[in-house]
Amino acid sequence: MLTGGTHISEAEVTWAFASVDGFRVTLTPSGTIDHYQLLPPETGCTTSPAPPPIQPTDGTLVLDYTDPMHPTYRGGGITTWPGVLTCPMNNMASIQLTSGWFWADPAATYPHTPGQPIAGTRTVSDMTAAWNWALY
Repeated sequence: MLTGGTHISEAEVTWAFASVDGFRVTLTPSGTIDHYQLLPPETGCTTSPAPPPIQPTDGTLVLDYTDPMHPTYRGGGITTWPGVLTCPMNNMASIQLTSGWFWADPAATYPHTPGQPIAGTRTVSDMTAAWNWALY
């Protein structure tokens, strides 16, 4: 889930095996994003279109078992799409924009306990992403 500013986005991500390199397993994502605009209703502002499905090229998850006593994970992604912000009640012209939301932290490495969910948070400016993925 990504929260902050005037938006909330939630991603449902399924990770699929992509490759193995030694003790590192790489997974790629698929799934969906729900995006909510949090502008006050009286503004009449809307965004469109709805987010597209998450594509395998939108991110990666690497499970690293090089040190079996201290495995780690690194990964996440961002999904972007062209959008339009429309505020008819404010006599504002529609604005073309690129919507995009990171749905995990591709910039850091975290400890991983096998058998436990992969979970964490990342804050950038006023937006916070939180994730919790079960591995089966």
